[in-house]
Amino acid sequence: REREKKAKQRERKSKEKNRTKKEKEHRERKSKEKKRAKKETKQRERKTKRESKSRERAKRERERAKREKESEKRERARRGKEQRKRKRERAKEEKEKRGRKNKEREKSKERNRRKTEKEQGERKSKERKKNGTRERKSEERKRAERKKEHRKEKKEYGERIER
Repeated sequence: REREKKAKQRERKSKEKNRTKKEKEHRERKSKEKKRAKKETKQRERKTKRESKSRERAKRERERAKREKESEKRERARRGKEQRKRKRERAKEEKEKRGRKNKEREKSKERNRRKTEKEQGERKSKERKKNGTRERKSEERKRAERKKEHRKEKKEYGERIER
């Protein structure tokens, strides 16, 4: 009986030992699993954080590129506008210059015309004067001739009466 009792006790002890051993192993396994899960979640979180950061960076980069493109577009438009404005101003200046030149040409033409008219007028008046003096002289000559003739006739008449 004593032996049985001891055998049973041993058996109970070994069963207990086994149970505690199994429990311990279970606990250890569970804690390991927990640790692993924790590690994995941490890694996943890190990965998602990294990905979200890279996504954010890409987004920022895209936005920056878009802004740059827009500003470049605006700059191009501004430059084009300025160029057109300068072209317009240049054309206007050219037109004004042409206008001034034309006016000058017209003025000089007018001056020349007046000058020639004046010269012609002077020439004509000179000619008239000349002609006038010529005519006058010829008339005077004629008058003198007639006078002479008249005197001669008078003289002859007087002589005839005397005879």
